Amino acid sequence: LSIEDYLKDKNRHGEVEVTFNVTSTGAITDKKINKNTCNGCDEVAVIRAIQKGPQWKTKQGKSGSAKVKVMF
Repeated sequence: LSIEDYLKDKNRHGEVEVTFNVTSTGAITDKKINKNTCNGCDEVAVIRAIQKGPQWKTKQGKSGSAKVKVMF
């Protein structure tokens, strides 16, 4: 059973808030879950929305930080 199927089966809803740093090359580092609804939700939020999404860009090629909220 995949995480996505588990979440659908359990009818989980909520919000996961993730903060992370973005390097000047667009790489993601220092991921941290600030708000969660369940462990599976955290994993889906970080892996799918943050790491497997499009490459991140920063202003003027500098490193920076970001905060993302993922709704389930």
